[in-house]
Amino acid sequence: MDQLSWLFIAAAVIGVAPAIYGVIMWSTGRMSPRDRHHFPTAARAGRYYVCGGLAAVALSSAALLSRHDHVWWSLVVLAVAMTLSALAFLRYRPRSPAAG
Repeated sequence: MDQLSWLFIAAAVIGVAPAIYGVIMWSTGRMSPRDRHHFPTAARAGRYYVCGGLAAVALSSAALLSRHDHVWWSLVVLAVAMTLSALAFLRYRPRSPAAG
């Protein structure tokens, strides 16, 4: 594997961190003061981080699959990444406290 492939793997591993943080927040119901300020519930905050982290993992995986000539699998994983990104940023995004 070349250096760019290792970069995609590192990006996928880094994407796991917010997903784990979201699972912990979602399961325990504990939030940081910053998250409590922007999210109405711990479940919404946890889902936001889980979807965002898994989208980063899926996007890195799609790029890695594309580099190794698995184009169809890459397109499927890319569709999953886009769906998770849209879900995170449209459904569970942080709200401004002034917006209500």
